Amino acid sequence: MNRKTLISAVEQSCALSGYNFATLTAESIAAHPPHFPVALLAEPKFQSITGRHHGRITYALTLHLLVQGAYLPPEQRREALSTLQSHALEIFSNLSTHPQVALVQELTINPTAHTLLNKGELGITCQAEVEVIF
Repeated sequence: MNRKTLISAVEQSCALSGYNFATLTAESIAAHPPHFPVALLAEPKFQSITGRHHGRITYALTLHLLVQGAYLPPEQRREALSTLQSHALEIFSNLSTHPQVALVQELTINPTAHTLLNKGELGITCQAEVEVIF
């Protein structure tokens, strides 16, 4: 599984949870502003490889889930963050069922302290190590 296939697998998992998908580059965001809810994937970072012709590659993934609603009252904000967390768990659970994904581990989910798009969004940042088979 190469990087493109991994990105495609993440995109499919996000679509199953109802999120529009985009890669997180200044060019892609400027050219195609995403519509909420949106999942923004930072470039996967290669961490390690085992094997030569067949083996496993570990990537570090950072995925941002964003919805409209930065100006929600505190109670609704907590509910929205809880919903985002549930969606993140669902996305990474779906990703782990992909035939070429061996393992999803070290998943962390944190509220985003700043906006990424300056469109009044509420978001969370998910980070995980994903081990894929090649």
